[in-house]
Amino acid sequence: MELYWAKKMHVTNRVTSRKNFSIVILSLLLALLMIEFILRHFDKIKTYTEIVNLKGKPYIAAHSSYLPFTLPKNISFPHRTSEFEVVYDINNYGYRGNFPRSIRKPQNRKRILIVGDSFTLGWGNEIKNTFVQQIQDCLNPEEYSVINAAYHAGYSPDSYYAYLVKEGIELSPDIVLVVLYGNDVRDIMDNIWLEIDDRGAPTKILTTRLYMDYQGNLIHPAETLVTFLPWNYKIPVFKNSYTFIAISQVINMLLNIGSFSDPFLWEKLAKADAWQSFDSVIKSLSKWSKENGVELIYVTIPPKPKGAKDNRIDEKITYLIKNKFNFRLIDMRPHLSEEAYYVNDAHFNKLGNKITSTVIIEYLVRNNFITLKKHKT
Repeated sequence: MELYWAKKMHVTNRVTSRKNFSIVILSLLLALLMIEFILRHFDKIKTYTEIVNLKGKPYIAAHSSYLPFTLPKNISFPHRTSEFEVVYDINNYGYRGNFPRSIRKPQNRKRILIVGDSFTLGWGNEIKNTFVQQIQDCLNPEEYSVINAAYHAGYSPDSYYAYLVKEGIELSPDIVLVVLYGNDVRDIMDNIWLEIDDRGAPTKILTTRLYMDYQGNLIHPAETLVTFLPWNYKIPVFKNSYTFIAISQVINMLLNIGSFSDPFLWEKLAKADAWQSFDSVIKSLSKWSKENGVELIYVTIPPKPKGAKDNRIDEKITYLIKNKFNFRLIDMRPHLSEEAYYVNDAHFNKLGNKITSTVIIEYLVRNNFITLKKHKT
């Protein structure tokens, strides 16, 4: 009898243990599902599928096979804020403005090619008010074409170089203006140089920033993106788990592999390396211009005076161009004040563009690079 009850108790305990184990497993699964559901609503945690199919607010950009991004072709892109409402008209060749009208330079025509970031693009300004267009308006269009390559050539000095080597040279420019801004070194920090030429500068670049294109899609195609994603985005099944991504991103942070909010930051350059890259690009631009008989002139634009974070960097960039490399430089710092910028935006307003165009034109005329058109009397 005792043996019977002992066996019965043993069986009962086994059944109870199994039930308890099942309850524990079920509870864990429910907890994981709950965590997964909660994490799904955190914007900073994105699974593999969400990243490669990322959508967001449209930006005036398009994918480039060798640049961080470029401009889309033949579109009108509206841009509205509390301070301005403009439309960026991009021509058939992917440039803002009327030029170029052909890749091949017309006979007896000089071309001034200007590369730069959003300031040069004319952010927040109608085309007629941009400093690039105002330079063109002072010249005879039968003698000079001023080409605004801002954003077509990317947004940083290393991308300007890659563009000039691959595309810009095909335009046969006589003068190239390279417009620099205080955040240029930070921009280089977020770029990956995929190919480097014998001058030591890049000819193929990938940005680690998750830019949207003009249609709101991530500018990086999946096949380009996958190679550069951290390890946790390459594990089948788990790469689409919010819980796994959250835990693994914390591990990445602890091991200094990447950031919890940005799966790309693991590739970010150190500031010292970015400055070295900047030096390499400036030297390579000089070699390129000499080899191709192109006049190279730099323009440095200062950040908005109040609350600017890039003043020291801007000073160093200007010093390097002028003193270390002894290159031609148009330094806009003495000419611009707070009134030249939008109140709530860091970019030039109409006045800032007017001042910049005036200073650049005066420099080009004074150094016999251009001749102004004659006005009819």
